[in-house]
Amino acid sequence: MFEHRLFNDFVTLLVVIDSINVVPAFMLFTGDDPPGVRRRTALRALLIAVAILVGFIIAGQILLKALGIDLPSFSIAGGLILLAVSLQRILRPAGRIPAEEEESEDNGAQDIAVFR
Repeated sequence: MFEHRLFNDFVTLLVVIDSINVVPAFMLFTGDDPPGVRRRTALRALLIAVAILVGFIIAGQILLKALGIDLPSFSIAGGLILLAVSLQRILRPAGRIPAEEEESEDNGAQDIAVFR
């Protein structure tokens, strides 16, 4: 039972991370950096992602239990939210930039290990 659940969680995490699409983007943004800087950036991004993931696992379980929400209900609600967001993006008129993306354009240097 435990091995089956662990395998399912691993496959889900692998799909969510989408490493096949992350590697080219990482190489695009860090292609001019020396290997040491690239390695530090990757390690920093990995540690931040693990900290966020563990934090959400712990806090999420506690919060769901406190609110009395079971996991299938939460999964259905999350799926409906993703459906709504994807339909908004698909049905948005071509060439229109949302207001939040227009305002967030800045020319300052940013750490690429963490982005929103």
